[in-house]
Amino acid sequence: MVAFFIARSLTWCLTIVCVIAFMLSLTLTQHSPTAIADTGAANTAIAYVGSSTDNQAIRLVHPDGTDDREIWRVPEELAPVDGIGTLSWHPNNNEILFDSGHDWQRSMAIRDLYTIAPDGSALRRVSRPPEPAAYSNYPTGTVTFVMDAFEQGDVQVYIEGAVTPVSYFAKIGESYQITQTVADFGAGVRQYIRLWDPDPLDYPCNFSEEGWVDVIPGQITDVGTLFFSVVGDAACPRLFSPTWSHDGSRMLYVFREGTTSIDPENNIWQIDDQAAIGTYGSRVLDMNTYVGRGKLYRAAFAPTAAQGDELLFLQNETFYDQIYYATTADAPSHRRIETGLCPLTTCDILDIAWLPDASGFIIAQRERDLSSADGIIYRYAFADREWTEILRLPGEVIGKLAIAPDGDTMVFERGPRLKDTVEEVYWGPEVQCPCELWRVDSDGSGLERLVADGRAPAWSTSAPTVGPPPNPHVTPRAWLPLLLR
Repeated sequence: MVAFFIARSLTWCLTIVCVIAFMLSLTLTQHSPTAIADTGAANTAIAYVGSSTDNQAIRLVHPDGTDDREIWRVPEELAPVDGIGTLSWHPNNNEILFDSGHDWQRSMAIRDLYTIAPDGSALRRVSRPPEPAAYSNYPTGTVTFVMDAFEQGDVQVYIEGAVTPVSYFAKIGESYQITQTVADFGAGVRQYIRLWDPDPLDYPCNFSEEGWVDVIPGQITDVGTLFFSVVGDAACPRLFSPTWSHDGSRMLYVFREGTTSIDPENNIWQIDDQAAIGTYGSRVLDMNTYVGRGKLYRAAFAPTAAQGDELLFLQNETFYDQIYYATTADAPSHRRIETGLCPLTTCDILDIAWLPDASGFIIAQRERDLSSADGIIYRYAFADREWTEILRLPGEVIGKLAIAPDGDTMVFERGPRLKDTVEEVYWGPEVQCPCELWRVDSDGSGLERLVADGRAPAWSTSAPTVGPPPNPHVTPRAWLPLLLR
């Protein structure tokens, strides 16, 4: 009998423990920060730029907000304007593509395209290779020339292939002999020479199409005299808004090309993942052929093989930004997508993202009149050409956004107002940061903050391989304090 009561007591105790455990599990499920298990995106990662104001680091976070960590940081003391721009995951999730100006002093461009592994390793410059870190793999030759330029103050001369630029204090009307040993990129390869000059009457960073050298290994090559003037100089190019193709073989980006024009256009270009030395790729769409249109500021490749040649791009207009559809094979035949979504005085489209199956896309739009301004996310379906409002935030701004691989969830920048500067005309409208990253379901429910201080989200299609953060990429420091822009 005693044994019976002991066994019965144990049975009741176990039953009570199981019930309590079950109730706890229900409570934890009901109050979980997110139902990630139901979205099919639990094993993915969101890359973003943090903090949202200094643009200094790439970070990764799980969609439920856990395991937020830094994977790579630009050199210290870099100006925010030269920091990290937008991000895009390789379709295999083994690299993150981004634009940055962190090493502009050793480039012909003031912003370049880079990729980095999700563990922070294998940083490489994609645009106009090779990157400076690889110069030691090439033979070297010596270059000498006379720099004759309308320049004054702290200036910098950079020769492609040099580990560091040459810096000096210039006086107007004087010429300077420049001699430097640089890497040779190969016979017949033009290695250009660039001048950085703080003259307010000219572009700070500029070059001349005549200023180049074909380096000869083991020899001294005399280029003669190079003339830089306000009239003949070309602005250093700028590459931004990159995205991968569906198979990772190429990248699409917006390119303000080097030109003598006072107001250069932003064109669409593409470049192979392993581009030839000294190249930027090839032009897809030349906006110089369209008179009176606004600046193109965002372009995105379609994410599927069936639509692999298709792209969407945004163009800045005075009252309502425009959306265009095109193919890389025939981009001049692009067509405008009718929106009919601007009932107020002005509407700004801050970003666009394809749906994972390429059946449509979403946009982040700001609608404003004299008394109100709302941030809205809309979804567009190609099949029926229908627009659906997903989320509206009265009095706020929704910026760059990204979609989970199953299309059920999206993440976006959220801020109090639009950045109000002339830069919007050239690079498109942006949220005034500090800003946050928020998550919302595709039906507009489940709105929840993901990151308290971040911008430029990009959502992987599967779980990336992530290791411990490496040491930050280091740029030679001897000349940086003099040349901060």
